Amino acid sequence: MSFVHTHNVFLNSDLTKGQKLVLAVISTFTNQAGKCRQSNADIAARCSLSERALQRHIADLVKLGYLTRIYRTGETAITQIHSSPKSGEAS
Repeated sequence: MSFVHTHNVFLNSDLTKGQKLVLAVISTFTNQAGKCRQSNADIAARCSLSERALQRHIADLVKLGYLTRIYRTGETAITQIHSSPKSGEAS
């Protein structure tokens, strides 16, 4: 699954370099269902970004429909990655 996500990320010319990097790194951690359970700290470190910069990229990608965040009480949020923007969420 992660190869498909990574391939589609690099083909998308509408994303910034930072957004592509974040999506590519998240895709390396996704399971077969497209879900990533890595912490923001780990993803930020692998992207060589601050956690705040990562949070901005994730927020933008959620708005564009490439990611969905699933928040869990007392645990790391799960990030659901989509191969292309979910319909109705991208502007």
